[in-house]
Amino acid sequence: MFTLLLNWLLSFGTVASPAPGFPDAPVITEASVGKARIGMPTVELRRLYKGCTFVRVYVARYGWYGEGDEPKGIQVSQGTQPLFVYFEDWEKPGRISGLTALHPTYRTRKNIGVGSTSGALRVAFPSIKVGLDPMDDYGQNLQMASLDGSAITYTFARQKNIGRYTDEVFESPIIVTTAKISWITVFPKNGQKN
Repeated sequence: MFTLLLNWLLSFGTVASPAPGFPDAPVITEASVGKARIGMPTVELRRLYKGCTFVRVYVARYGWYGEGDEPKGIQVSQGTQPLFVYFEDWEKPGRISGLTALHPTYRTRKNIGVGSTSGALRVAFPSIKVGLDPMDDYGQNLQMASLDGSAITYTFARQKNIGRYTDEVFESPIIVTTAKISWITVFPKNGQKN
């Protein structure tokens, strides 16, 4: 099924072919990053990414909260190049509940990936809104952009404000077009089945 989706996206030119040596499918969907998908058993993920390294990371650095002081995410890397971080479901241990794409080869169907500009994001999604993350524990000036009802969030870290925020306005249209996406998170929408 996933191979069919990838071939379909590649045939329409909506997703670029992966760089030589890239160990994964280059696609981000509302339920997956590469071959990793929401609800997948972590045992299956480790089998699919055999040869990659798996290192624990703190999830608050990626805007996830309520996780305590322990590293609760797992970063999957090929050599020294991080691919993505996955988070286990606390209600269903051993299953993936969220994914954060870190490698620029991963792309959405609108050809947006890590490193894409805020201007490209605004062109792809004219109604997208961006807001400051009020619980930024790491002081990264996290700004998150998403569409209502979407399972995908585009995060800008350690960059000037890309929206016009005030004490009364927490979300804004994108006004600065040169910021670069730091990572892309996929988290199931309310009611989405894992």
